[in-house]
Amino acid sequence: MLRAVPGRNLGRKWHEMARSQTKHDLFIQAILAGVSVVEAAKKSNISERTGRRWLQEASVQDALRKGRQQAFGLAISALSDVATEAVRVLRQIIMDNSVAAGVRVRACLGVLDLAHNAEANEVMTKLEELEEQLAEYMSNE
Repeated sequence: MLRAVPGRNLGRKWHEMARSQTKHDLFIQAILAGVSVVEAAKKSNISERTGRRWLQEASVQDALRKGRQQAFGLAISALSDVATEAVRVLRQIIMDNSVAAGVRVRACLGVLDLAHNAEANEVMTKLEELEEQLAEYMSNE
């Protein structure tokens, strides 16, 4: 935490840092919303050049990665609400011999794809946890 140093007037500098952080956050949020760098820069009141420079920074890339992961997680949560029903319907189609074979095959492929995606998501989550643990371990060395 930043603390005032007696005899020094750092209030303006802190204000500028806070304002800059806000612009930084606005820029990242705009990029995550899918707008162009030019538009994100306008929305955050910075130059396009600054926006492009920020995109090269590891902290911004990390924030964008985390933001995208969070958005993906929210989408997966929304899908999980209907996933049980979708699997039930696919199962009915698969088990119904009166349904055309091609439709039943596509239903089977859909179930297998859902299972594969769920497993891949679990693996990615575990990998991210391991990467965070490794980064923490390396920073303590």
